[in-house]
Order: sequence, then C-alpha cells, then structure tokens
Amino acid sequence: MKKTKLEYINDVLIKNNITQKNKLKEYTSIEAIVELEQGIATLRGVCALTNECRNYEKEIFIINNKEKINLKNMFEILVNYTAPKDKVTIYVEGSDDFAKNQALRIYSALTSKDAYDMRFKTFANYKEGDK
Repeated sequence: MKKTKLEYINDVLIKNNITQKNKLKEYTSIEAIVELEQGIATLRGVCALTNECRNYEKEIFIINNKEKINLKNMFEILVNYTAPKDKVTIYVEGSDDFAKNQALRIYSALTSKDAYDMRFKTFANYKEGDK
C-alpha cells in the first residue's frame, strides 16, 4: 500500500529521532533546487533565512541528503552545508494559507541566486514589512 505524504514525512521524522508526542502533524512541502551561488553558507544569507523562519511560530525545516535541517537554527544550517544545485524539500508545519505562503517565501529565498539579496516574496504573497 502506498504511503500518504503525511505518513512519509512522519517516517522521515522518526528516522531522524524526532518525536511528535504520538501525533501526526500536517506539513506543507515544496521541493526546490538551491540556486544560491554559494549554497546556504554565507553568514548574511543564513541570518536572513533564520530571521525569516523565526517569525513563523511553528516548525520549519528542510531535508537535504536525508538530513533534517532546522531553519530556525543558524548553527544547524551552517554545519549541514547545502551546496548550490542540491535538491531539498522544504517543510512548514501547517496546511493553511499562511503555512503555504511561508513555504513559498523560503522557496523564493533558496532560488534567488544571491544570498545578499534573498527575495522572500518572489513567489509568495506580499507580507507586511517587505520592500
């Protein structure tokens, strides 16, 4: 029997020793190819990414090479280097419009090519405070 997307995500989380208090959470996910010239490695880019993710109350992470990387944790992002052209899956906890918009904002940033000018709103809806 084929697994649902939610069951697959739960299996990945269990493999990475993440407990969910026996409750399946719903996630919005998007696959992306990292197009940042230096990958997710520049301190400025990592700071921008973590600041964006910390504005979202729920969990946000990517899975790259079967490693779960918490996008709210700068150290975790830097230790688990994600190179240009790496394929990642972005997971945002929740299935509402806000979660979908947040996933698109992260997708926009990872595909923006320039870590010094991460464009969080390219594919997402306008968010108050964007330029």
